[in-house]
Amino acid sequence: MRARPETRFGKLRRGDRGPLVLEMQQRLNEVIAGVRPDGVYGATTQRYLEQLALEALSAPTPPMPNTPIPIDLTAPPVWSVWQDRRGVLEPTENAGHAKRLGFERVHLMVNSATDDRKWFVDQSELRRAIDVYRGLGLGVDLTAWAFPNRRYADRLVEYVQPAFDDFDDLRIDLDGESAIAQSVSRPVRLEVYELWRDAWGQRIRVNDYATLQDETELLLSVIPDAVACPQAYSVSYVVRRGQRIDTDRDSVYMPGRTQHYAMAAENWGQRSRLAMGLSAYKPFETGPVRISKSEQLRLQVQAAREYNPSELSWWSLQTILGSGYEQAIQVVRAELDQAGAL
Repeated sequence: MRARPETRFGKLRRGDRGPLVLEMQQRLNEVIAGVRPDGVYGATTQRYLEQLALEALSAPTPPMPNTPIPIDLTAPPVWSVWQDRRGVLEPTENAGHAKRLGFERVHLMVNSATDDRKWFVDQSELRRAIDVYRGLGLGVDLTAWAFPNRRYADRLVEYVQPAFDDFDDLRIDLDGESAIAQSVSRPVRLEVYELWRDAWGQRIRVNDYATLQDETELLLSVIPDAVACPQAYSVSYVVRRGQRIDTDRDSVYMPGRTQHYAMAAENWGQRSRLAMGLSAYKPFETGPVRISKSEQLRLQVQAAREYNPSELSWWSLQTILGSGYEQAIQVVRAELDQAGAL
């Protein structure tokens, strides 16, 4: 019989944090099932055990609903929003919505597939979209998957270069997630990262899970001047192995859980300029915790602002529109404006 995992936080025991242990065990089972010696899932097993123990034993009590946003905020962050490819393919309508909702910058997804014949949207459509957004005074980032594939990396540099030459404030937003975790040798990975660094320098932004995968940590070490954006999302449920797990008050996915943002800031902020990715989807309208959409957003903003991010980025414009989040984002934005926080 195997001994229980020992971490710097002590042994994980049955009953610690009650229902949260079940969620921890599911996560741990997934890690053990997929981990390889080279850490293909982005972290060593020991690192995951420490993270799980920290969540179970060291998480602070979640804030109560209706917690006001502090009024002593300084260095207001940029208010930005991600979009899927509709942001490029339907720019006029989406740019108008982004402007109306008070966003200052947009992150436009320019690809969505690994098939090299479908890697990027048409160059003429991209240029038209950039012109539309900039015409409304919105800053633009081009979001692309961070596939550590040399042929893809070369194509990406070639694809964005014309826009980079014409617009000095344009950035590339490299999206990690499962794309960056693809099994690739370290020499090839370093070659790709160095290519991106040499092509774009400080005009790079990197976003990925708040836990920070090893592959993304390596990317930030190669490009230390990149803006780092952990996805510190708060959502009402997650799906693992096809099973829905509702968020309870002990979960890191509870809005405003400072431990979630502290983890993101600790993992990411020491390496790069820090932004924060927030979520406007999966509302808390059913399940063990029920709060309004505006409170879901408000608590995320309050927790994230404690770590002085230069930018608050919301996922996503398409989930905000027509879902009830539209009014919520306007309410929270108005509160921040009144408090002088944006």
